[in-house]
Amino acid sequence: MAALTGYFDASGAPDQGTILVVGGFISFEARWREFENRWKVALREAGIECFHMGEFINRKGQFVGWKQRRREKFLNSLAQIIVDTTVRSYASTVVLEDWNKVNQQYGLSEADFQPYALAGWSCVTRILSWCGGVGQLVEKHLSIIDAAS
Repeated sequence: MAALTGYFDASGAPDQGTILVVGGFISFEARWREFENRWKVALREAGIECFHMGEFINRKGQFVGWKQRRREKFLNSLAQIIVDTTVRSYASTVVLEDWNKVNQQYGLSEADFQPYALAGWSCVTRILSWCGGVGQLVEKHLSIIDAAS
């Protein structure tokens, strides 16, 4: 049976802003290798060492002076790599005002249950649910495709 691997990241901080988000993708090992190879090529062709969405959005660092057409073409190429190489995406958002209210009532942070953990666990439970249902069928189908390539 082929194993799925996930890569996730967080945006926001419990003491800043209004929301905290954890999101990422799951895929098979061979597809992650393809992702990594294609991603490196895309960055190299664009003259970028490392992609940081915050810099890209704010036109900072390596993205200073990029014209809109170049930005769109580059971002579309990265998005296509993600579409081509990942199986599923997951994300979860914690509204920090709501978190603070629930935390005051139930003392979640005293048990070291933080907003990051809540958002991350939400992603994990949805992945497990998917794997227990349609995920098994999709995994079997994709394993056959990956074995043939």
